[in-house]
Amino acid sequence: MRSRPDPDCVVVGAGPAGALVAHGLALKGLWVVLVDREVHPRWKVCGCCLGARGASVLRDRGLAAVVDSLDGRRPSRLDLRVDAQRVTLPLSGTLVVSRTALDAALLDAARDAGVTVLEGWSATLGSTATGHPAPILHLRRGDEAQQLDARVVVAATGLTPLPARAGASTPQIRVGHQSRIGLGAVYDAHTAGSLRPDPDRVVMLAGPAGYLGLSVLEDGAVNLAGALDPDAVRAAGGMEATVARLLTRAGLALPDAPPRHGWKGTPALTRSATRPGAPGLFLVGDAAGYLEPFTGEGMSWALESAAALTPLAAEVVERGWCPADLGRWEALRRRTVGSRTLIRTVSWLTRSPRRMHAALKLLAWTPGLSRSLIRRATGPTPLPPPRLLQDDSA
Repeated sequence: MRSRPDPDCVVVGAGPAGALVAHGLALKGLWVVLVDREVHPRWKVCGCCLGARGASVLRDRGLAAVVDSLDGRRPSRLDLRVDAQRVTLPLSGTLVVSRTALDAALLDAARDAGVTVLEGWSATLGSTATGHPAPILHLRRGDEAQQLDARVVVAATGLTPLPARAGASTPQIRVGHQSRIGLGAVYDAHTAGSLRPDPDRVVMLAGPAGYLGLSVLEDGAVNLAGALDPDAVRAAGGMEATVARLLTRAGLALPDAPPRHGWKGTPALTRSATRPGAPGLFLVGDAAGYLEPFTGEGMSWALESAAALTPLAAEVVERGWCPADLGRWEALRRRTVGSRTLIRTVSWLTRSPRRMHAALKLLAWTPGLSRSLIRRATGPTPLPPPRLLQDDSA
């Protein structure tokens, strides 16, 4: 069945990037349909740290009330640990909030702006539509099926590429060499025990197998999320066993009680698309390319790219697609997200405990450098100097 009339734009994926694009286009008077295969609220593997840059994007888009309503924690310290060595860095402007709460709030904001939300529907790209180059979207939910023929399609599907039928024009995804996999779990406050960090801190542990972040969510639960080497996970016998070893090296231990959510993994993290879209199709957020983040940059990247795409997508809806639009989006996306050299460097450092030990000492000895790195990663905020400790206390 084909639904008529068809929307101006279909956004696939109701995470932060998809919800923000849909919200922005609806405020411009366009009819937007937002499709997601999940039903919200839902849990998602994530570090749950929204940096100052990401929060600023939401405020600039008139969503300050959404940010304020989340009741997230605002830690003032970031503890980086490699075995017994620890450096404490100041952290300012970061909001720790579960993706369950954040995504649901952004989805509600999109609805309030007039977006038509379809939850529980899977989407597949089809052939090019008649009369304009945007691909037809085939939707399915159980035995129900429908087609949408929009002027523009936006894929905000994260690390999972938007499926396509034979003959559909879609970019290829290239997975980075030695890419790690993401993983996550959530422990209730009363079962986390000694694993629960000071709510005023975000803790990052690094070891030979990868790294793991611990933070306290708005309801007091402990969120664990990290990036692990797939070979190390296989050798240890699974994600939970790998995390247990990483915690042991830092003097911590997993609780005896099972987690509320998890353990759940993700596809390989570091990846890039050969093109940022196709005729009538834009890739945004993680779908266009992703690097394993370390201090919550992921959500900020997604929101920044979504905000950058919104005016271009609206322009294409109004005037129609032209071949130069993909090049314009690629240039705009690169200017918005940047080279991410800092995160590539951090990723390289975390692959060697010896390099990490040296880096922690350098950060403690050079307060100006630590200020600069944290400011580049999370946002331009004034920071006090770091402190270096040599014990494994919380």
